[in-house]
Amino acid sequence: MTAMQVDAPAPDLRTFAAALWQPGDVREVRIPKHDGRRTASGYFDDPDTLAQAVGAWDGRACIYLTLNPVAPALLARAANRINVSAGPTTADTDIVRRRWMLIDVDPVRPSGISATVAENTAARDMARDVRAHLTELGWPAPIVTMTGNGYALLYRLDLPNDAASLALVNGALAYLAARFDSQEVTIDRTVGNAARIGAAVGTVKVKGDATPDRPHRRSALIQLPADLHVVPVGHLHALTPTVSTPTMLQLSQDRGLPAGWVGDWLDRAGVTYRVGERKGTTWYRLADCPFHPGEGAGDCGVGEAADGTGMGHCFHNRGVGMGWRDFRASLRLEGAPPISIITTPHLVPPVTMTTTTTTTTTTPVTTTTATIGARTAADLHHGTPPDQLVGPFLTPEGATVLYARGGTGKGVTACYLASQLVAADQVVMILDYEGHEREWGSRLRGLGVAPEHLPRIHYRAPFGVDWTAETGALSKVAGLVRDDAIALGVTYLIVDSYSVATSNGDTMGGEAAAREYFSALAVIGLPSLTIAHVRGDSGRFPERPFGSVFVHNLARETWAAERIGDDPTEADEFNPYQPNVVALELRNKKANGRAASAAQFLAFSFFADGTIEANDGRPGGRSVADLAAEVLADGPLTLPKIAAAIREDTGQKVSVDTVRSALGRAGGRFVQSAGKRPRTWSIR
Repeated sequence: MTAMQVDAPAPDLRTFAAALWQPGDVREVRIPKHDGRRTASGYFDDPDTLAQAVGAWDGRACIYLTLNPVAPALLARAANRINVSAGPTTADTDIVRRRWMLIDVDPVRPSGISATVAENTAARDMARDVRAHLTELGWPAPIVTMTGNGYALLYRLDLPNDAASLALVNGALAYLAARFDSQEVTIDRTVGNAARIGAAVGTVKVKGDATPDRPHRRSALIQLPADLHVVPVGHLHALTPTVSTPTMLQLSQDRGLPAGWVGDWLDRAGVTYRVGERKGTTWYRLADCPFHPGEGAGDCGVGEAADGTGMGHCFHNRGVGMGWRDFRASLRLEGAPPISIITTPHLVPPVTMTTTTTTTTTTPVTTTTATIGARTAADLHHGTPPDQLVGPFLTPEGATVLYARGGTGKGVTACYLASQLVAADQVVMILDYEGHEREWGSRLRGLGVAPEHLPRIHYRAPFGVDWTAETGALSKVAGLVRDDAIALGVTYLIVDSYSVATSNGDTMGGEAAAREYFSALAVIGLPSLTIAHVRGDSGRFPERPFGSVFVHNLARETWAAERIGDDPTEADEFNPYQPNVVALELRNKKANGRAASAAQFLAFSFFADGTIEANDGRPGGRSVADLAAEVLADGPLTLPKIAAAIREDTGQKVSVDTVRSALGRAGGRFVQSAGKRPRTWSIR
């Protein structure tokens, strides 16, 4: 990170406001408690007018403005002027779009006073570190400001003002705070709301009285990039993983134990560490972090809170969200703590309850406090669920089950989904319990997985010759799979298939097998796709896969797949060189936390040499649906005649199944005739 030019700052409110502004923007200026009780406020649609109006208040009180643009209608509250006694101010729902993410770096000090030179400098140094870290992660350059007492980084966004964006921004702030917070300087986690106000840069920050060691400072514009680029939304997701959503600092089920028990356990396991203390917690910084071995652990490690609770954190991208339980498993701290640690009970102090007439004192108790869960509702993640992976098919939060009869096309569909995942920078692990190595290899290449993406798909055959670990059902090898996935940075798991990956014998297909299987998925801790089968006598699109109803109940999402049969091909349309097209319809039978998706259609072309391709439906660069619409403009036709007309118009072979799939995916744009065959299609 280049040095911030603090010797010659540019205290220019006009320049700062103009950098925030886009045509049509309206922003609020707010001056809280300028006379000790009243808040002044005004709304402006021009940065120059804003700067001129603020000038009269500069140095009298702290001045702020909304970083994101507000609804233009609010200009009528106080149009291009400041009202000394404002009524309502901007609410989160008044923001039209998120344009900025504020990272507020502030020195720790008593409230209501200015910072010392040393405190201000410490905030500057942390801001440098934060900017350098985000730059390494590919973030564009931010606006850098000295806020008067601390420093701020403003990153350009382009996000809707909704719950999902709030979760993204808050998640990124939580990640940065967990990584960089110290006893001297912290990153404010509370500034993620859309209507957040920031310092009116260029004005004096007035907190308390100015003293020689704590002066009032004029906030300053330190860095304004010539080009302000938007932070890609994927960069925000990278700081707020969708694979799982634990808190950055997980509490444990090991708590209420005497001081030193974590260190004692590490010593007995031969783990090398250094000891430090922060905010009442003893931290054991590991010499080597299990989640990114050989790369330097930095501040990663485990801790022991004042109440005897085990804690843990990892600041590396691979270990974001890892807590005590994850460290305990990875460090092989198995079983209960060493017996010598727990010989002395952790006493709860006596509690005294006083009334006007009597005083009752409880006796000390030797039981530990409740441990299960270790969180309250205030700690739970909330908001709208994250977007589905690969269109509507895969939930990013738990297990998806895809089921159909044998030979329908479940495997090639899974290959297609894997190809789309790695194209979106996911890392996939395939657990092939059925041992179809050649099919997976050929299909993935045939579906167009780029050569550089193939190493992002890890293949494991638990019953294959290359498998050197303990063999067995998924419940038996889940811990090994989890450790392997962590080491490889895997973000998504595909299991083929449920019937082979569960225990054999009488439990197959029963409740016990289902519970065992989904518990194993929970141990692995990745979103997953499980391929499953259906009973031979099931009708089309059965409500659940083969096995206990618990397979359906325990999955977060389920999809039933069926082949779409051809209408009889007319003799003059028969072409022996046409590839064999497998067209599938998929129906969303269960969707937790969102509305079920409409039916989806996929088509895959198998060629004589065994290769395969996913039909993208765009011969000549135009969609099959658009070409069909042109053909059907003259009246209804059967599918073979539509395919023939498209081939005649484009000179490219288009199968009947491809046409059917394209019309079915067109969202009601086309309608099929009812009654006897041959059925015709027309424009709705």
